[in-house]
Amino acid sequence: MNFIADYNIISSIFTLSQNPEVRFVSSEFFEISTLNSFRADFLLYKFGKNNVLEIGDNEFTHFPNLLEKQELVLKLLEKGAAPKPNSKQDIFILSIMRGWEKVIEYLLNLFTETTEQEFEFATQKRSSIHNTETPIDVKKLFRYYLPAIDINFNNGEGLKLAIYYKLGCIIKQLLNSHLILPDLTCIQQNMQVLSHPKLNMWGLNLEDLCDVFEEEGINLLKLFFRNGLNNGSVDGSMVCEFSKRGNLKFVKFLAENGFEIEGSCNPFRISILFKHYPISLYLIKRGVNRKIDLGYAIYEP
Repeated sequence: MNFIADYNIISSIFTLSQNPEVRFVSSEFFEISTLNSFRADFLLYKFGKNNVLEIGDNEFTHFPNLLEKQELVLKLLEKGAAPKPNSKQDIFILSIMRGWEKVIEYLLNLFTETTEQEFEFATQKRSSIHNTETPIDVKKLFRYYLPAIDINFNNGEGLKLAIYYKLGCIIKQLLNSHLILPDLTCIQQNMQVLSHPKLNMWGLNLEDLCDVFEEEGINLLKLFFRNGLNNGSVDGSMVCEFSKRGNLKFVKFLAENGFEIEGSCNPFRISILFKHYPISLYLIKRGVNRKIDLGYAIYEP
């Protein structure tokens, strides 16, 4: 198929193809208009690379029905759509809500050039939070790059949404994003790059998170743990929640990695009340206080 560069031709084909009667004139109009590459060219011509992916009220402003699938959005990004920083962040959050793994991967691998002052500010801010983040080292600094997406934006909204929607693959993408190194081989000068930080692990919903762990398996819990999951990361006790659910494997992992097995919720008491006795026996071996208040009597097995 020959390349169509004239905007008027592109616009005419796109407009005419929406009319079912056009199929009697040329079925190729409709076939051409359904190609993501063609649609991307049309939208870029019509709205410009900076405005084509504008978002409002959690949907795309221009042709929202057309942009319901990630393939077209990804094609627009690949063809040069360049949303403003805030718009990129909105696209990132919307992509999580829609489960668009390919768009998320593309955005996580975007790094943008910045000034030395902004780079130093980002480095200092990162260090004050994580105390371990350092940029990729070079001998002479000349050009500076930061991730285009702030994965911890708005108190870690992205991770919380991925957990809420139980999107295991996207959760893993976010957890591993700090390992991404930008492909900047085309740049010859010396440069310094600040990679993604690790995710902020706090304020996570207890039940949603435990649901995801049970769906995805113990390896996801281990991945969270390597990324900094601790007693204060969730709004409750995971040991108590898994004691209630009767999941001994998760109780063991948490107990053996420093999570509290005694406290206000008392996982031992919960395991007795819900008759998950293998967990009760395990907690006894871990040395928990066996005296529990059942509400009507003090019980000690």
